[in-house]
Amino acid sequence: QGNSEKHNTANFGYAFWAYRYNAYTSSVPHVGYEIAKRWSNFNNIKYAFSFTSNIDGHWIKSGWNESEVLECHGSVNYMQCIDKCCQRIWNTDNALNLEVDPKTDCAIGNLPQCPDCKKFARPNVLMFGDWKFLDIRLNEQTSHYDTFKSNIAKIKAKLLIIELGAGTAVPTVRCESERAFT
Repeated sequence: QGNSEKHNTANFGYAFWAYRYNAYTSSVPHVGYEIAKRWSNFNNIKYAFSFTSNIDGHWIKSGWNESEVLECHGSVNYMQCIDKCCQRIWNTDNALNLEVDPKTDCAIGNLPQCPDCKKFARPNVLMFGDWKFLDIRLNEQTSHYDTFKSNIAKIKAKLLIIELGAGTAVPTVRCESERAFT
């Protein structure tokens, strides 16, 4: 069934994203986020930053300032035009709160659209082989991360990297941890 015609439709793809969005936005970040935030607020900690490959927005949801987080694979909490035509990113809001038909596993009704050109909108999430990911938000976050690293270097502070849940299958976070200050 994985190759059936229904799986080649936008409605099927949007059902997947609706499921992911609802799972991420309805769940509460686990206690590890709270612990990391508490550690970042210790008096002797001058700078703290989260470099994450998670697309669930839980770092920000758990109290981290947006200028202290780099979501290197994007976030399901933001949308972009499917064709990058409009060069802008907007909040997902309720765009992915779609009804899904349990018989077909396809989204029902109107699918998210770009407010400018009216083509389909998609989550601002970087997928494998994704040449249409709009990196405006990522570039802004990268600028904050570069400032963080520059501030650490300026004061010659000791750097502590805590790697949580970074695997080897998609080693983006692990690779950044290894090269952060080399």
